[in-house]
Amino acid sequence: MTNNHSGSTFKTESSLPEGLSNKIAYLYCHRSLPGHETTQYTYYPHYRYGLTFYFNATVALGDRHALAHASANSDLVVVASVNHDRAVNVTLRGRFVKYGIAFQPLGMNRFFEGVVPLIREQNKVSVAIEPSQAKPLFDFLKAHHDVFVENAEAGIQLLISYFASAQSHSIPVLLD
Repeated sequence: MTNNHSGSTFKTESSLPEGLSNKIAYLYCHRSLPGHETTQYTYYPHYRYGLTFYFNATVALGDRHALAHASANSDLVVVASVNHDRAVNVTLRGRFVKYGIAFQPLGMNRFFEGVVPLIREQNKVSVAIEPSQAKPLFDFLKAHHDVFVENAEAGIQLLISYFASAQSHSIPVLLD
């Protein structure tokens, strides 16, 4: 399903292969439309863990606010999040492309070792994952950078394929 709202498009995909649907609730692509330089929304409490991939952006994460700026000098930022208890205001500035995965309860643990404890240890809604902490995922996202930036449907299908092939093994996320 694709929605156009507030100067951006939001495409979701929840029809997933049988082996993924019990681990991933849905995937999405959120991108700005030409001429719309700022998008704001509120990220309300819920029970799902998520991963968000920001292409060509810098991201600043706070306790109650997140800010993403378009940046040609930045390649990729991956953010892991869960929001059980607070509203977080999100501001996206400039032309942006981001993809997200909302995991079923315990679904993130099936793919990434250490992310959930990392979030809990820091007692934050969101934490940035460094490339060295999830190298296979970063390598995949960077190898297909142009597809993700240019085509939402193809980007979502790439993510589905990646996680379908990765479901047989967990990707260790190294904690510093």
